[in-house]
Amino acid sequence: MNDELDAQAAELLSAVETVPVLIIEEDVCEVDHVAESGFTYNILPNAIYLAGPVDHGTQWFPIGSEITLVSDEPFRTDESHDSVNMRGITSNMNTREYLLSVDTIHENTPKIKTKLKADALRKAELKKLAHEALVKDIRDRKKITDQSIIPQVKEALEAIYPGNWDIQECLDDAANTPYFTYDVIILFPEVTLTNGVRGVSYKIKDLYVKLEYNEDFVLKNSMQGRRGILSVTDHSCGYRHSHLPSSTMGWANFCLGASELSAITTDLSSPREIQGDFSIIQFELHMYQIDAYVKWESLGGGPHFRIRNIRITGETRHILESRKSNIYTEILRKIDNFPVKFDNTNKRFVIDFLELEDFLTKRIVDFGNLGLSDNVMCKKAGDSYIYSTSYDLNFLRDKIIKANRKLEEDAVQYTFKGEKKRVVVEELDVTEDMEKNLEDVMHPDITRYVLRELESFINYHFIKNYGK
Repeated sequence: MNDELDAQAAELLSAVETVPVLIIEEDVCEVDHVAESGFTYNILPNAIYLAGPVDHGTQWFPIGSEITLVSDEPFRTDESHDSVNMRGITSNMNTREYLLSVDTIHENTPKIKTKLKADALRKAELKKLAHEALVKDIRDRKKITDQSIIPQVKEALEAIYPGNWDIQECLDDAANTPYFTYDVIILFPEVTLTNGVRGVSYKIKDLYVKLEYNEDFVLKNSMQGRRGILSVTDHSCGYRHSHLPSSTMGWANFCLGASELSAITTDLSSPREIQGDFSIIQFELHMYQIDAYVKWESLGGGPHFRIRNIRITGETRHILESRKSNIYTEILRKIDNFPVKFDNTNKRFVIDFLELEDFLTKRIVDFGNLGLSDNVMCKKAGDSYIYSTSYDLNFLRDKIIKANRKLEEDAVQYTFKGEKKRVVVEELDVTEDMEKNLEDVMHPDITRYVLRELESFINYHFIKNYGK
């Protein structure tokens, strides 16, 4: 069977990779013709001809297409202004380009039509045989991968991402070029992104990462990502991940830049004969690199979407570092005591965020805002903050309802572990009691900055004066 397929593949290869045949003279009316550049032709203007088979390069017209060559005189290959007209469509290429692209021009006779039809059927049969041979080869190679590689991959995924991974298989044998993929999908239920700037972080939910492998378990495409759950802020401003574009709700390529992850991705995309045998250690290293990558906003390469730009229009969600520094200095001028505790386990002074938030909020009110602008304050219900005085919870709920309605209309879905899922904008984590007790608090950006600077200052002087 393999010998038969090899013979058929060789026959197809010889048919497909044939060097283009130059225009040859057919049995047409006797007129003078021009011979130039190694080919001859004898074509009359305003006569109807058929396009012959093309075995290489571009087939400008389907086999058997009726072609009317329009000109006042016989065509010459040295005339640059000549044009070709087929069924009322005029081509801008000159006669020489046309002739070379069509390969063979036949006179429109029943005999020629029959021959062209037979040639077309034979070519279709060869293409079918080659298609079947390629599908069989894919299945045979996949069988080896299923036995020798996939069990190792599943074990590694479960160890690194327990319960949060999936492998989906897809064989498209209807495409002109059949292909197969193992889609390895990893779920990160919650990710906190940082970028090296002190105090800057952002939490997202339901981040999915997809890697496509072929039947030999070689990487095919760039690493892709999408979100399953979005906050109302994420949806409003188009934020998916700092290294994902905001233009789509579906799968999109991560920007890897010049990272270590990009380098190993390039290595793993090499054909197996170049890459060598599958290495489970290399695969595990790749998985750990992905875990680190999704938690980091690389500022050096220029992310698609910076954390500092995440906000609903009109919100003051993030305050500039220079502004926070000025506010911190002003706070120290007016307040000389803070809720600080000593951690005996770690032998250092610590500050509780919620205690500091409550303390600063009360003091700001007591001191008449300390001369600070209104945007140092925001509203809070439970753990949810409203960063604009012009918005309320009903405004945000309305945005959530409209967003989910649109996502449902657009049928934005994906599959994970055999379950079809729909992208959703999550509801506010605010109870009725919380809403009744909606309060003004210090902006969390400022609270975090004050906490960080105070802890650093106090512990520095403690260690300097009293040792470790």
